[in-house]
Amino acid sequence: MNMEIPRTDKMSSTNDGSDVKRGRNKTSKSRRETAVQGTNDCSIVSKCSMAAQGYFDDPYLQAFVLKLTRRAPLIHRGYYVRAKVFEYMLEKFLSTNKGQKQILSLGAGFDSSYFRLYSKGLLTDTVLYEIDFPDLVKRKRALIEAHPEMMAMIGTLNADHSQRCPQIELSGSQYKLLGVDLTLTNTLDAALSLCGADFDQPTLLLSECVLTYMTRRCSSSVIKWAAETFCNSVFVLYEQINPDDSFGLFMQGHYNTMGSPLRCLNHFPILQSQVDRFYTQGWENVGAMDLNQFYLTVLTGEERERMEQLEPFDEYEELHLKCSHYFVLCGNNGDCPKLIQGWKDSNLDKAGAEPVYHKDCITLTTPNLSSSPLQRFGHVTCRLLPQDTAGLLPRDTTELLPQSVVNLGGFGEQGGKHMRVTELVITDLTTLESQIVNPNVDNKLVEVSRMHGTMSCLKDGRLLLIGGRMSPMKLCSQIIAIEITNQNCSQSDTTCNRDVNKESKHSNNDESRHLSAECSSNSNQVTKDFNNKCNYCNKSFGKKDTFQKEAFEERNLCNCDSQIPSVIQATSDESKGSNLSNDSAVSSETLDKLNLNDTENDDGQHSQLACGQCESLKVECTVIEGTSGEAPCPRWRHTAVQYQNNGVERILVFGGRNQSRLALGDCYMYTPEENLWTKIETSGDAPTARHSHTADMWQGHMVIAGGLLGDSTPSSSVHLLNVELMSWKKMDICIEARYSHSSHVIGDYLILIGGVSLSHWLPGVAMVYLPSCHSAEFSLPDMVKDSIVMLHRHTSTVLDDTTILILGGGGNCFSFGTHLNSSPVLLDISKAFEVMEGLQKH
Repeated sequence: MNMEIPRTDKMSSTNDGSDVKRGRNKTSKSRRETAVQGTNDCSIVSKCSMAAQGYFDDPYLQAFVLKLTRRAPLIHRGYYVRAKVFEYMLEKFLSTNKGQKQILSLGAGFDSSYFRLYSKGLLTDTVLYEIDFPDLVKRKRALIEAHPEMMAMIGTLNADHSQRCPQIELSGSQYKLLGVDLTLTNTLDAALSLCGADFDQPTLLLSECVLTYMTRRCSSSVIKWAAETFCNSVFVLYEQINPDDSFGLFMQGHYNTMGSPLRCLNHFPILQSQVDRFYTQGWENVGAMDLNQFYLTVLTGEERERMEQLEPFDEYEELHLKCSHYFVLCGNNGDCPKLIQGWKDSNLDKAGAEPVYHKDCITLTTPNLSSSPLQRFGHVTCRLLPQDTAGLLPRDTTELLPQSVVNLGGFGEQGGKHMRVTELVITDLTTLESQIVNPNVDNKLVEVSRMHGTMSCLKDGRLLLIGGRMSPMKLCSQIIAIEITNQNCSQSDTTCNRDVNKESKHSNNDESRHLSAECSSNSNQVTKDFNNKCNYCNKSFGKKDTFQKEAFEERNLCNCDSQIPSVIQATSDESKGSNLSNDSAVSSETLDKLNLNDTENDDGQHSQLACGQCESLKVECTVIEGTSGEAPCPRWRHTAVQYQNNGVERILVFGGRNQSRLALGDCYMYTPEENLWTKIETSGDAPTARHSHTADMWQGHMVIAGGLLGDSTPSSSVHLLNVELMSWKKMDICIEARYSHSSHVIGDYLILIGGVSLSHWLPGVAMVYLPSCHSAEFSLPDMVKDSIVMLHRHTSTVLDDTTILILGGGGNCFSFGTHLNSSPVLLDISKAFEVMEGLQKH
């Protein structure tokens, strides 16, 4: 066909389909196109790094990268799955379609598939066409021409094609490079025809993160054009879904910031809407699955095992979230065989009953606080309780009101940088304000700022930090004892002050409160008259109580000793004591009485305690040495619970992972009084090996819930271990599989909060009535882009029977950046309890 292709210099198509003269819109359109092309430049660097680490065999990627830059393991794994998707689709199409065939790569960017497939001898009787923006393909041509071995693979060029059609950059016998805007389908038709495309041949069309940058109308037009133009074809689409959850909102924000918004994402937000779209545009058979499903059902076990051994990795949450927000779809027309089955055919679908879901039953509230030094994840949390005035052992905990929690370790923001956190944070549960203490450590201690360890609370007030990691290659073998003491000063003592570091900044740019272990002079105290009673002890105030300037002046609290926190006696999110509902937790009514919006003084000084007592906290960390017995191997992402048996205090450690094993299923007991480890032999229906699960105590049983199994699939199981008989029992319940969640036992209810699953929705709150196994799932409230809460790798603590405090959480969200929750967050589950009571009655 002798055809001259006209240029389209004067007219351009707008988003609504009307034609306007190029002018003011040209600038905004060109900016968008440049930003979209920039995503190609970022992507090719990551692909090249991934291949260099042995994930994928493609030496030709290096031709399109000026400098090799090593990316993080999370980026490698994400791009590995992406590369395997297209490798699988290409090679299956080539092997199942005999004779002449063709491949069209729409928005090909710097893809190197032609050279990889040609070198493997897989392109017999095949012509591959690459189409992208004219400016980008000119750059690609220059890079290819700089490598003679690649030009040799293309062979003799047809100069006549390029002369007659300016859109044709390269035209070899099997490789064609075209510079055409995909919205100009008439121009694309003409260029393909001039290159010799046969619209009746079996044709594979590839779209790798291309249509999502177009408007709904333009992208759907491309899909319809492909269905009408190629009668025997397969269309493979790879792009994003699920825009409305916390990860999806964060992902959208990243692309908006880059100037390349995902313009189609909200029009076709879920997998089914993408499938329906293809049927509407003329495709006869459509199958789709997300990347988690592809990874687990298409790739072989041997291949997954090979990949797992390439480099240390510990970002499962972010990888699974990324893969649940990307999908691959195949639309078929004519005689071309299917390349994948539909998502409904996937063996990831649950067998048996589905969990019962309820909406609008839980709420998340972020208090308006002056600062938030709790922006971290992978940390541990423990409760602080009041101590007697002598500073010795805690008093009877049933008489005391829990006042504070301590948070230690994890990864977050410190000193304006993202790093493993060394600061210990104390959070007052009556005000939800946080203060920072820098622990004192002995010279042997090097493993305080660990991630994914456990912290258990002993009856003598010490905390035991067990397990965890400094990095995936450096595990923590030390058991660390942490002692927190307070040095109290009289209200009338004017020689008391704290050394406040005004220079430390957190991500919200508020000044943080740093506590020293010493008291010095203070010239900022004032005298204020009070004529009221304490909200806690009901004792009348004196007329001249000394309070720090502007701090807690309206709290209506005295200096009763119930306000002096120090020694820890409650349990952490991963090492909880039995039956949290029996703790004298802070009630909602109590929280309402307190002002949650206090700010620190203009001079940078911290707010004092509610009763006006000046506290000075001292944190000492020491290594426990000389342990005997059979100790567990170093591990992280395990659990530990503390309990007493015949008056002897014990700690049970279960599961986790280490460098060589992706999941552990063993159980060990530590006896602090004897400094003794014992490996526990159990009987019954034991849980399979796992990590990132939760453990609680309930009526003499350790309750193990969820977790990530050795094959990288989350578990929905709940197991009970009778700690006297050491016998396991599996509960017959139906909840969403999850891991990296937190949990509590309130009365006879097991509460599971957040986590990560392989579903297309993020787990909310699961409740299990342990005596009868009744269970239900409660969906998360809709997220808002300006106040995203990610409920994984967080911790939590119970405030009262219906209120739970979320502390920290978040993660490295693939290549989109790091999200740290603006902690703390209040979770109200009162309506969920009402639903559970109704389910039990019926």
